[in-house]
Amino acid sequence: MGEPRRSAGTEEPDGTAGVRPHPPPLPHDEQERLAELWATGLLDSAPEAAFDDAVRLATWITGTPTGLVSLVDADRQWFKAALGLEVAETSRDEAFCAHTILRPGEVLIVENTLDDPRFADNPLVAGALGIRFYAGVPLVSSGGHAIGTLCVLDYVPRSLRPGQVDALRSLGVLLQGQVDLRLAQRRHEQVDALLSEVTAEADTLRQFLAIFEHAPVGIVVSDHDRTITRANDAFGRLVGIPTHLLPGRSFIDFTLPEDIEASELAFDELLEGTHDRTHLEKRYVTMSGDIVWVSLWASRVSDLTRGTSSIISLGQDVTEEVTTRQELASRALSDPLTGLGNRAALNSWLGRMLNRAEYTSHHVAVFFIDLDEFKQVNDRFGHAVGDELLTVAADRLREAVRPGDLVARWGGDEFTVVAAVCDTEEAEMITHRLMEAMREPLTIGEAPFTLTCSVGVAVSHGSVEEASALLLRADEAMFRAKRTGRDQAFSIASDGSMRRH
Repeated sequence: MGEPRRSAGTEEPDGTAGVRPHPPPLPHDEQERLAELWATGLLDSAPEAAFDDAVRLATWITGTPTGLVSLVDADRQWFKAALGLEVAETSRDEAFCAHTILRPGEVLIVENTLDDPRFADNPLVAGALGIRFYAGVPLVSSGGHAIGTLCVLDYVPRSLRPGQVDALRSLGVLLQGQVDLRLAQRRHEQVDALLSEVTAEADTLRQFLAIFEHAPVGIVVSDHDRTITRANDAFGRLVGIPTHLLPGRSFIDFTLPEDIEASELAFDELLEGTHDRTHLEKRYVTMSGDIVWVSLWASRVSDLTRGTSSIISLGQDVTEEVTTRQELASRALSDPLTGLGNRAALNSWLGRMLNRAEYTSHHVAVFFIDLDEFKQVNDRFGHAVGDELLTVAADRLREAVRPGDLVARWGGDEFTVVAAVCDTEEAEMITHRLMEAMREPLTIGEAPFTLTCSVGVAVSHGSVEEASALLLRADEAMFRAKRTGRDQAFSIASDGSMRRH
């Protein structure tokens, strides 16, 4: 992950520059595929956070140094997002991704490119770049065409675990949603262009009405008091309400209560002229009680003859994309074995608690917990039993803390707890509760076993303390407890002085 970025040159160390790869065949839907790609407007566009974040997450999940979002054009592959590679595009004949798009429903994994005749003589393999591993997920638009890939690269042969492949595929689904949203946005811009001509030509109005009625995305027109004046069938299906029942109702009637404030603010800003258009994700509640996530683009259209304004909104169901995004976010912040938060979750939570403590009378306590003699359990009973023991420890810590406290797995057999406390005495009470919960006897195999832990405690004081410094102090206190013997706890003050509990 920390390797320097590489250039995709074709000069090889043994002087065999100029070797050409075997170009992949064209997909059977090449013309339709290219039309869909060009319609997105993504080619040669500016960087976007959604694509950059997906690449960073893909490389983090797979442990690879390089990740790309590659769009396969007629004669090139262009990188919408790139991590660990300096070039913006390569020839399509050299593109691994040109092979990936041939099977839109499959993840292409090449564990060792030198063993694959499709890639062994590819300049990106045989040349200075030296790609040895590739995994790519096709990005398939709602039209069913693979316009590009999300892929990761490495410069040594490797393989992926099934969970890593599944996570990479889920990221691909997430990016497919981004592509579909881009297509919908482009359609919205086309409809917007038609709207600008409505007042000038009746013929354009008839064209718009035809588009309005038959558009694949939901379209609704609202007046200044949020009353719906017209909606198409696609919008009726989106909110689960027959189209003829929508005029005269307010969008507030079927907006989830938690999203009403943001919806009203966006609507008011459009009517007041603060913005000409806006975009938001919100939730609708259908007549059957289902909750649907909707990506909504809204524009203000003025009627110069009447001196009034209307709001025209285009909505698309993005429930699947939002669910996938939430699952990925949860997965990225949780430990897969114990279900506790991981280091990323701990750092985020600790930072928020320290900021909050600056405005309250509370302090923040960090507890570093290390299981005693865990290595001996692993060595004697095996890693499966060790994993079971870690799960038991996680459950006990979770049950011992209060609802507002965070338990996280730091790594290996180390855990952390973050809690708001009034003083050091309360931190000491929590320490004893954690250690007592851990001592509850259990059975490993058929043998009775008593689990104990070493605990280090650090409590913030005064102004916001840097999270890393607080963690470091708690870690030092834990090592002091570990050196003293099993089932010990030490706290460390800001001046470095230690005290045994």
